[in-house]
Amino acid sequence: MKRLYPANFFRLSRIFTVLCLAVCFYMTADTKKIYPALYGSVYLNSGDSIIADGNLCVGLQKKKKELRIISDAYTGNNRIIRTIEPETVDSLIVWSKTAPDHPHKFRFIKEYGWCFEAEHSPYISVCCYAPKGYRCGGNGGLWMYGKCKMLVIKDGKIYEFGQPDKRVDKKMLTQLESLVADDPALSIYISKAKGRRDKILRSLVNYNPEKL
Repeated sequence: MKRLYPANFFRLSRIFTVLCLAVCFYMTADTKKIYPALYGSVYLNSGDSIIADGNLCVGLQKKKKELRIISDAYTGNNRIIRTIEPETVDSLIVWSKTAPDHPHKFRFIKEYGWCFEAEHSPYISVCCYAPKGYRCGGNGGLWMYGKCKMLVIKDGKIYEFGQPDKRVDKKMLTQLESLVADDPALSIYISKAKGRRDKILRSLVNYNPEKL
């Protein structure tokens, strides 16, 4: 019997159908953007706060972008119901829905943008700025993108210490010693410190000049 169609006609037809469905799905998804969002608490300079949990979430922003309060996150009905100017935010705490016991604190530093606050004390803060943004995983872990910069803030002045995964060098240790010179115990620890910069910088949370 003579073939009415080429031998691979039905296989090509199935491939074409799958491609058409994929294009339709992409066009549908593109018309309704899904905004990445997390549970969180926004603390404003005015003293007010916004709790984003349950039906509400907060978008974790990068650089100097406005914060977004999102309703019905990760559904086709998700929508931005409020935007907040970053300069009006005192601090932001976010966490993954599946790991509420692993919160992460952010603050807006006008010279850089949204920064992860790794450590904070009454005397000093240690932050990390990721220019390409942040992501919080389902296990609660925090991912930072781009060439990150470690920052130390003391008495309103910002000191920059480069990428967190680089090893400390003598120049950096000397600068750190001068910053904590009025805490002899910490100064001695810093002078002998070795390893990654983020590890050494996080030890500054122990800085306490009042011990003198």
